[in-house]
Amino acid sequence: MLALARSLVERGGVESRCEFVLGDILNWEANRIFDVTIAIGLWDYIANPGERLRSIHELTGGTFLSAWPRFWTWRTLVRKIRLQYIRGCPVYFFREPQVRRLLEESGFEVVGFKTIGKLFCVEARPRRGREDR
Repeated sequence: MLALARSLVERGGVESRCEFVLGDILNWEANRIFDVTIAIGLWDYIANPGERLRSIHELTGGTFLSAWPRFWTWRTLVRKIRLQYIRGCPVYFFREPQVRRLLEESGFEVVGFKTIGKLFCVEARPRRGREDR
């Protein structure tokens, strides 16, 4: 995914404005605030998103875009069996109130929430009134 992202920003001529990091946000020490942070294909594999959401919140100055796998779509059982029971990789799914609560408890304000197929696609921003923003 990083190689694809790099090739897309190169084609778009914006590589000097983009930074890609491979790692766990809990161990990453960023030295600045980002205009946009994105978490796609992540929450499927995180049992307790709260700590990572709080870390993302601290790095986000503008928009946070995230995609969350919906609980109980036709794909839920298929993915549970294939990933968790056959491959030993736990996989997680979420309900809308749970996603909203996790984001709000982490200091985000949800400004857009759409159900698209098997995903919740969310746009959030750090809550207004924060002293350090």
